[in-house]
Amino acid sequence: MKKQSISAFGLLLLTLLLVACGSASTTTGAGAADANSVQMTLYAADQKTVNAIYQTTDQNNVQKLLETLKAAPALPNNTPCTRQAGPGYGLVFNQGDKQEKVSIDESGCGTIRFSQTDTRRLTADSKDILMQLITEAKAAFQPEKVDATVRGVDMNPSLQKPTVVDKEKVQKLYDAIEKLPPLDQKKMCTMMAGPHYDLTFYQGKQEVKVTADQSGCGTVFFNDDAGHIKQADQSFWKLLDETLMLGLKK
Repeated sequence: MKKQSISAFGLLLLTLLLVACGSASTTTGAGAADANSVQMTLYAADQKTVNAIYQTTDQNNVQKLLETLKAAPALPNNTPCTRQAGPGYGLVFNQGDKQEKVSIDESGCGTIRFSQTDTRRLTADSKDILMQLITEAKAAFQPEKVDATVRGVDMNPSLQKPTVVDKEKVQKLYDAIEKLPPLDQKKMCTMMAGPHYDLTFYQGKQEVKVTADQSGCGTVFFNDDAGHIKQADQSFWKLLDETLMLGLKK
């Protein structure tokens, strides 16, 4: 009778252990949900200045990017790296009701950081997928509002800070910027001073920053793509001022 009681107790204990293991396994599975969207903050080379914030719900490529980042090789301590500066990216992956944050720094060796103790080397595959997602998000961006900081001639302190929420006007201005031709690198520019515009376009939580300077050649560029400077003409400057409802003297 005593042996039977011990056996029954052992069977009960084994059952409880199996149930506990099963519960732990289920919890792990729920936490490992695929990433269904990502917010991408694009930083300048100082790793602090925000140039743009994009979001995408391209689930297949979002999950592929996260998997590729996690598969990247570790960066050994004391790895010699160059001093070359590069942009940075702050990524927030949404996985059901959870988030996973990853930072990428293209400076030096090019690094991926999941935490202070988990730093990895940025791979070409990871960067290619990230650039694809950013390109897709840019193409889908449809601004609803624009904030502007406008400085007068010679960057004097007299600032104007208009905000435009007319979606049609904001979209028309954004489209005009995208359609501007590239600056002719051989063009001779004047020394004439003109107003300077810092523009921030918004769509929900997304934002895109643009710099426009009417001095000299009169140039415009997206801050996250400053290497591609655009050439503006008088019709663009007129549209810009009309959109912002300004009356700056040229």
